[in-house]
Amino acid sequence: MEKQQGSFAFTKTSYSDLDVYTLGLDEKINFGIIHAGSHSLLFYPFAQISQVWEKCSDALKSDENLKYVLLAPDDILTKELVHFITKDYPQVVFLSDADTIHRYQLLFPHLSYQLVKKDDILALSPNHQLKFIFTPFIAQFNSFIVFDLKANILISNLLFSNPNNNLNNAQKALLAFHEQRIPSSDFLRPLMKNVQKLKPQLIIPYYGEPLSNQQIPATITLLANFVFYNSTYLVKRVSGKRRIFNYLNLGNQILIQLKNLYGEAEVSAVFQGTDIEIDPTSMEITKAPTSNEQLWHNLFSIILDKKGPAWLAVLEKTVNKLNSLYNIKKPNVYRSLLVSSKFKALELQSQFSSLQESYNEVTDQLSRCPLTKAFNEMFLRNLLRKKINDIIETNSEDDWVLLFIDIDNIRKLNLIHSKEIGDETIRNLYYLLNQVKEDQQDIFKRNGPGFVLLCPQYDYAKSLKLAEKIRNAVETSDTFIERITVSVAIVRLHEFPPDQRKTLDMADLWFERGETRIKLAPSLGFNHIIDERIKGSVLSIGKILIVDTDEIIHNILELALNSINYEVVIAKNGMHALEIAQTQIIDLIICEKNIPKLDGFQIKSRLNLSLETQTIPFILTTFNKNKEIVVSANQLGIDIILTKPLIVEEVLGLVSRLTAQKVRL
Repeated sequence: MEKQQGSFAFTKTSYSDLDVYTLGLDEKINFGIIHAGSHSLLFYPFAQISQVWEKCSDALKSDENLKYVLLAPDDILTKELVHFITKDYPQVVFLSDADTIHRYQLLFPHLSYQLVKKDDILALSPNHQLKFIFTPFIAQFNSFIVFDLKANILISNLLFSNPNNNLNNAQKALLAFHEQRIPSSDFLRPLMKNVQKLKPQLIIPYYGEPLSNQQIPATITLLANFVFYNSTYLVKRVSGKRRIFNYLNLGNQILIQLKNLYGEAEVSAVFQGTDIEIDPTSMEITKAPTSNEQLWHNLFSIILDKKGPAWLAVLEKTVNKLNSLYNIKKPNVYRSLLVSSKFKALELQSQFSSLQESYNEVTDQLSRCPLTKAFNEMFLRNLLRKKINDIIETNSEDDWVLLFIDIDNIRKLNLIHSKEIGDETIRNLYYLLNQVKEDQQDIFKRNGPGFVLLCPQYDYAKSLKLAEKIRNAVETSDTFIERITVSVAIVRLHEFPPDQRKTLDMADLWFERGETRIKLAPSLGFNHIIDERIKGSVLSIGKILIVDTDEIIHNILELALNSINYEVVIAKNGMHALEIAQTQIIDLIICEKNIPKLDGFQIKSRLNLSLETQTIPFILTTFNKNKEIVVSANQLGIDIILTKPLIVEEVLGLVSRLTAQKVRL
């Protein structure tokens, strides 16, 4: 049954004692009502529900009372929503976990609350019960799901959600949604086992279409076999300054990846007769002589012995990611393989003989970007240091040029589509740059999504033409999932004074000037070429996001921060703040605790789910600093709590210490 209420089209679907309403927004959002005699329960309340509440509440009129409203940690309880619910049902009780209840008791102390704990059973009626199952970090640390024991229906909150209904590849969208919001697959896999044991006949997520009995098994298998890492959950414990890794869990993740590629039977056969025993169904290690680092090395030694380098090559991307993200040692088998094979590849791929000696001297630091296979930033910096040393020794007057190339708004691309699409865009850009560049030039992958093009014995006029050629080629290319643009920063060696060009720190100065220039692109509007013609300009030290409803705060802080060369962006609610943080490069956030739509704690919690945003320095402001706020802030990794009214000098001092130093072009 489809109805139109104002600007909202919504569909009502009934399942036994359950009514589900699906709102036809850009993202399909569900909420529902469980009927159980005189006690009904509303789940997934959200701010816009008030606009359709009168229609939805018709379903409740036959009941004596709406007894409960279920609040998940991600739900947003507003004054408007409270009014629409309590005006018809003043005795309603709000159910949630301790942290969520505490948060809303401060805002709505007049409401009635009931605490739910792990594995609690709530009886709506003598024969209608609900079970609460806590799901840590899916996607909040205190998240939970609810299972209707009578109807075998799972109210799964963000779990199984897929808001991107318009994407052609629904499975890819589902995986992308979970990867963006959950620290790692280690949180997801055990939960899939528990859901499978429940044997739900229907799953109702917060976003997207409900999952039918026919869809559930395949979806559970899909999520159970999905491997990703967004956090340091793989650290078992910390001993002094050392992190002790969970190598048993690491090995299980490797086995699942192999199972997905080659099947259970072939992977099981590899480990038959070895000292590592695995469960052929779950692909988990059940017995091994040790669970420490030696297990990690032995696992790969067995794979090499039984399957040769081919299987190791397949696993190399995962190994590199674990090494770069968590500093987990590469298995010993890769060391001997890499020294021989990558050294040969290095010599073959050197594109001009003048760099050959430099390439050879940095073999010990040989490293490539696992995504594009281009040499990385560390390699380039060492190469530049060698070049500067050659200039000092030979008194050379050759001019060399670096072109810094950044994809404009790559964060927005990742957010709208997925990180996989963003990675594919970076790969395609690398291939396109290889087609555009000249033979004597070489491409290096910077830390982050950008590249550097090294142009030996080049001049300023040629650099401008090449930069424009790159910019136009990218803008008109059909190889990307959607049209993109790039900004290009040009830095010549001869921009620097002759005496400075012959100093040992010249390589780092050269590189840092390019990094500084490319950071100007967002303030110029993207799709620009930035070169020495802007000499004398001062680059903002960083971009500060201020999240507050008070315009006086906006004006005071913006004026003060602008005066010391910080760029300021403003958000008046939590959702807008989250969008800015996810799509722009933000260097620090100053956020009021009680902000509409998502409060300060919810904003920080969402930011913690992404590697790109979890490390942004975060200052929380509040009129009421107390023990509970401090404890919650510490749990979320908030850097500073400031009590209002703010002291501007204190804010500026903290901002200066938490952000990078000012850099002049």
